[in-house]
Amino acid sequence: MISEKQRLLCMTFADGILKQVDPPEWFVMHLSRVDVDSDWEGSLLEAGLQSWETFEGSEVFEIYKTKKGGFFINYTDIYESAAWIFIDKPVDYIAFRANVLAPLVALSQQADASAKVKIKI
Repeated sequence: MISEKQRLLCMTFADGILKQVDPPEWFVMHLSRVDVDSDWEGSLLEAGLQSWETFEGSEVFEIYKTKKGGFFINYTDIYESAAWIFIDKPVDYIAFRANVLAPLVALSQQADASAKVKIKI
């Protein structure tokens, strides 16, 4: 069973459009096996996903490749998961990476760099 809060985090990216979607069955099963104290990444790997790449900063983007050749992105802000994005086709992942992910990573890195600058008065 998936909570309404969890359902609101689920999105898909296809044909240049990011929209809300019901999660795939494998992910619902993953959520039913995972609790807050367990190994989130280990559970995804046990579900057959392959860790693909990660962009870290104040926001974290963990990308996994699925068994069927699609992608799963766990977007986490400072405190918790902010979006779970499911992409079925590699061509859509390439568009997502260029048009959505790259600007978000750049903004996150700029914000992290700005936070490190100390202002003297």
